[in-house]
Amino acid sequence: VCVVLGAIAFRSAGIAEAPEEKGLLTQHLDTAMSQIDRGPRSRAYRESLVFLRAHAAEATSEASGLLLAEGGGFAKWQATYLVGEFGDESAIALLRLLIDEPLPESQLAGEGRHAIDLAYTEELASRVQAVMSTARIASLRPNLREQAVAELVATAREVPLVKSTALFELRRLLGPDFRTLRSYFG
Repeated sequence: VCVVLGAIAFRSAGIAEAPEEKGLLTQHLDTAMSQIDRGPRSRAYRESLVFLRAHAAEATSEASGLLLAEGGGFAKWQATYLVGEFGDESAIALLRLLIDEPLPESQLAGEGRHAIDLAYTEELASRVQAVMSTARIASLRPNLREQAVAELVATAREVPLVKSTALFELRRLLGPDFRTLRSYFG
């Protein structure tokens, strides 16, 4: 399903790519997602990230189908995390699209005080991760720092659900310069 959604998004973007390159892109995205728990300890994960960073625009397009798919899930959160690891300026816009998507209505999860609405929680986790991934792009790609910071400021002002996460990431990114944002937030 992930590959099919990504392939549809990839083709609809009008990006032409050699079949063998497309196969490598999908392979590296799948490897990174399967090795995400091991992270930097996994050589395969590190190698896939190098490839995905070198092909960031195409990789972002490939992941967009999963990020914007209906329904949450761990795979959606993984893709949202990974976009922050390899993303480019198109990833900043994609992450904002995800943040701006309406959340499903929270449903009663059932009897018992520990029951949760898993679908709602997964979607919420993906939105929070999108904010964190935007900040990660600012850290990994200094040339995109200003754009990512502007997006985080806009998110903090416009999306109450993730405001605290956006402010936390801005504070972390800007350090003492965070005080210059007081006029935006009072």
